[in-house]
Amino acid sequence: MTSRCRRQAPLVAAACACLVIGCGGAQRARGASPATATTSLSARRFVVPLMVVGSTPSIAAFVRVMIHGRPYLFRLDTGAGHTVIDPAVARTLGLRASGRPYRSYPFGCAAITRPIAISDWSLSGIPLPPSSIGSQHGLIVGVVAGGGPVVGLLGSDVLSRLGQVSLDFAQHQLVVGGPVPHGREVVMRVHHPNGKTYETIAVSLDGQPGTLVLDTGASSTLLTASLANRAHLRHVNRPIEARGAVGCRVRVQPIAIDNWSTSGVSLPPLTAFATNATLLGRTIRPLDGILGSDVLSEFDTVTLDFRSGRLILGARD
Repeated sequence: MTSRCRRQAPLVAAACACLVIGCGGAQRARGASPATATTSLSARRFVVPLMVVGSTPSIAAFVRVMIHGRPYLFRLDTGAGHTVIDPAVARTLGLRASGRPYRSYPFGCAAITRPIAISDWSLSGIPLPPSSIGSQHGLIVGVVAGGGPVVGLLGSDVLSRLGQVSLDFAQHQLVVGGPVPHGREVVMRVHHPNGKTYETIAVSLDGQPGTLVLDTGASSTLLTASLANRAHLRHVNRPIEARGAVGCRVRVQPIAIDNWSTSGVSLPPLTAFATNATLLGRTIRPLDGILGSDVLSEFDTVTLDFRSGRLILGARD
């Protein structure tokens, strides 16, 4: 194992959102094989191809979802409490409203989401249950070269119903079910505010405790300014503007994190961001930030075991 120097991360993605960098514009995807699944019926293990864009620390993962027999790309986003789809695609598929519109607050932004009913859909051969997902205007999801347009975010409301999912960024796989991979166990709390689903873990930054949402849809880790100040984290360069998935702009301060851990597992040093913006509309309290893919992709595998409430982190790259 080799130590990594601190990296300067790109702009920040929000929970339920993704960054312009890593999401907007055409990019080349790695591991973009056709969406097929291999399964061992005895172990009920499904392997779903991931389309991985970019490299650590700016990385994003996409999966192919079949809806009414048509393939669509979704960003794999554990920070999205509610799966969302582009309204134009929802209209093309004839998806109907299933409730009254509601306001959500990803990363200090405000967005109107309209619940719609979806059935006859699957994830690389894995049938997905009939669900109520969201139709949301203004999503900045972009295009993956060779894979077509990205039309939505596949969130934890759906992923949690699969029981256990393991992300392997290096092998370009999302493994559903099967044996739990080897790794260090971290206590993971699963929250269900207002019909949404989020996962949080406890972290320690130089002895200061914090609670972070697990967010594979965020290219960069984000902390509240309050936690950054309590931990006396050093500013790196000047504040910048970040843009969330619904287009609003928020001012963030780059910060250096050198010494931090979760459940005794050391996390990699990096440059993250601090903000005064409200996170997730205060749906989870306390909430001190977002743990993004810049950290999660440093581990060989990242397993979310929703059934037993644990996060299993494989070896560090």
